[in-house]
Amino acid sequence: MSYRLLLAGKKQDIIDNFFQMAGEKFECQTTSMRKEDIDSHITYFQPHAFVYCTGENEKNDIMEKMSGLSLVKEKEIPLILNGESEDCFDFLEVAGDMVALTLAEPFQTEEQKQEISRFLEKKEQEKKKKKDEEELRKLTDPAYLDKLLEEELSDLNLAAKSGKQDGHLQTGGQIGGQTGKDTPEKPGNHILIIDDDTRMLRILKEELREKYNVATAVSGKIALNFLEKRKTDLILLDYVMPDEDGPAVLKKLRENNATKDIPVVFLTGINDRNKIEKVLDMNPQGYLLKPIKPEKLFRTIRQIIG
Repeated sequence: MSYRLLLAGKKQDIIDNFFQMAGEKFECQTTSMRKEDIDSHITYFQPHAFVYCTGENEKNDIMEKMSGLSLVKEKEIPLILNGESEDCFDFLEVAGDMVALTLAEPFQTEEQKQEISRFLEKKEQEKKKKKDEEELRKLTDPAYLDKLLEEELSDLNLAAKSGKQDGHLQTGGQIGGQTGKDTPEKPGNHILIIDDDTRMLRILKEELREKYNVATAVSGKIALNFLEKRKTDLILLDYVMPDEDGPAVLKKLRENNATKDIPVVFLTGINDRNKIEKVLDMNPQGYLLKPIKPEKLFRTIRQIIG
């Protein structure tokens, strides 16, 4: 697995080392310490860790610099501290409770690279376990089940008011975990959206539902299970997802005779040239950068399926 690292700090030489040693293990981007920049990078790059490369004489303004990390805390993104031992000690004295992992020597060895990899692998396992436990808790919570039922009934009522009750449509009512149950389908093409960001799923579903039948899935595994039973005319596929990323899902689609001819459009905040070229080598039918403009989204869809 490749881990995404968001890098910041005064020590440009350390930051350069991360890029030089990244290889296939890390994907790196840099940000300033401005809150707006950090928030934007977190939203579209979705880092597995925030790496702060500390330098000398920072002790007095550490807390001011760390004030922009509210979204890092909110998203529970681990903060990795790297720098000379004395500089790291100064940082830990002031803001040690914020740091999840400290490398008290400038990043430059394979051992350090492996240490970060092991740390992030453990964090991802903990996150997956927590997510599974939360899903299990929800499925035994009557209030949560009632909420899902209300969402399904809301979709049914909207369709009934529009007079569109022929056929069957997967609406994606259960965005949090799977594609939705059978609900009335309107004539026209069907679109399957695959994205682990439930907010993005809801936005895209609301944009498209007036003109297309829409299903949603929060992972490639759920989407592939859905496609074993149902057909779709177009897939909108997120590039960055946990467990299986977009290219891995597309590879499975292309290897399956039943799904190999379904048009796929990538949706992503990644703008790395090498990764874009990697995706284009897989011959998707389109590639849209986030934030996605509705007019460009509809134009792309019309060009492919009408």
